[in-house]
Amino acid sequence: MAVLNSQKRLQIFSMNLDFVKTLRKDFPQFTFKESDDFRWSKQENTIFFDLDSSHFHLLILHELSHALLGHENYFLDIELLKMESEAWEFAKNSLAVQYGICFDSNFIEEKLDTYRDWLHKRSLCPNCQINGFQQTDLNYKCPACGTVWQVNDSRFKNLRRIKK
Repeated sequence: MAVLNSQKRLQIFSMNLDFVKTLRKDFPQFTFKESDDFRWSKQENTIFFDLDSSHFHLLILHELSHALLGHENYFLDIELLKMESEAWEFAKNSLAVQYGICFDSNFIEEKLDTYRDWLHKRSLCPNCQINGFQQTDLNYKCPACGTVWQVNDSRFKNLRRIKK
């Protein structure tokens, strides 16, 4: 059984590598680099990918979509959610069709939910738990109690809200 699983894993790994080779050929303007996660870096003009990931094809097409759509920075948190939605839609309606990749809509919604949850938590007033609105890059204000707070700048760290 372990040999079969190992053989299957090698086969998947090989198919993923072949797909990266195809993408490199079709999109020579971008660098594709193996990593421990999936992300697009505008500064490096590089799409990072994890060959060993489940949903590999969907995730790499999503990051390629960010690159093709020219996504770079965002200033308001809602802009990040908008860019994520746009990248998934482009991957689904254009790239997946081009490469004959079956798209898992539930997977997309799960990924988008992580951003929705992140945005919701950041916008909760630390004083009264009402959703506030973002005033500037990292600053929120509560419409109910007037509390102003600052959030940390990362999507990947634990959320911190500091009252001002």
